[in-house]
Amino acid sequence: MIYLDTHVVVWLYGGLGNKLSNLAKSLINDHSVYVSPIVRLELQYLYEIGRVRDESDVILTDLGTSKK
Repeated sequence: MIYLDTHVVVWLYGGLGNKLSNLAKSLINDHSVYVSPIVRLELQYLYEIGRVRDESDVILTDLGTSKK
């Protein structure tokens, strides 16, 4: 089980997976991935202050981690 941090979620959503180490990519690909409610809240805050373009639900749905 892997929990993603907010910045990792933003990088993956933005197509910046190259910022992750090979080990991180391997762990993400080989395990169940989860996002805590706090990450959802942080993403929504980043949207509200204009740091990300999409709302948290859009980002998490796109990454396939919604409701986890």
